[in-house]
Amino acid sequence: RVKNTNERIEEEFLLNHDPWNNLTATSIAKCDVSKTVFANTYDLTKDTIPCMISGIIPPTTTKNQKPNIKLAHIMPRSTKRNILSALTLDIFDIDSLRNVLVICSGFEEAFDRQYFSFVPNSNPFAGGFIVKFWKDEFKNFPLYPDCNVNIGDYDGKPLNLCVNGKMHTIFRRAISYHTFMSFRKWKKDIMYLSLPTDCDLSVYEGGYKTMRENYLKELNKDINRDSEEA
Repeated sequence: RVKNTNERIEEEFLLNHDPWNNLTATSIAKCDVSKTVFANTYDLTKDTIPCMISGIIPPTTTKNQKPNIKLAHIMPRSTKRNILSALTLDIFDIDSLRNVLVICSGFEEAFDRQYFSFVPNSNPFAGGFIVKFWKDEFKNFPLYPDCNVNIGDYDGKPLNLCVNGKMHTIFRRAISYHTFMSFRKWKKDIMYLSLPTDCDLSVYEGGYKTMRENYLKELNKDINRDSEEA
């Protein structure tokens, strides 16, 4: 099928505007999905929701009264409509449970800064995801304030989407888009040329044009899979 002009414009916007660039603490809005809603969905209480990476249920707050575990957006709330449209998402999908991960506050901050991503542990955009840090110095954040365990201790560990025996269905295309844009960012900035040996990310390799074309092909597969899991 020949793409129309609007589709081509959306794809250009998708690949040239990174919604995670220049996110700050003040620009990351509160998630409208409450912990109570999430907990009720999975027959838990809001104080017994574990981190999907560490498996830890941290103390609710620290002395600064900020929550130690967050309902974190995958696609940020500041994402432009053009990008959402290219991903076949709508503005209401931002606060959908499918755009939310439950992770310790240290992971949330690092994810928003693109210090790590979730990469497939087999073929791109299929199967489970593991944590991939893009630079070693990004690993030194604590899981949450006053915690003596660092987020980097979980490099290569799986993202556990099983919550109290139920599968938490996410927008895979949002996860893969974050990974694609993060890979491009660090490949350019720090000449990141090699990929982890324990996962196949060949879709990200090659010249700029080939890399873009491969990603868009995989995006369509991801959209179809998300529709099947809806």
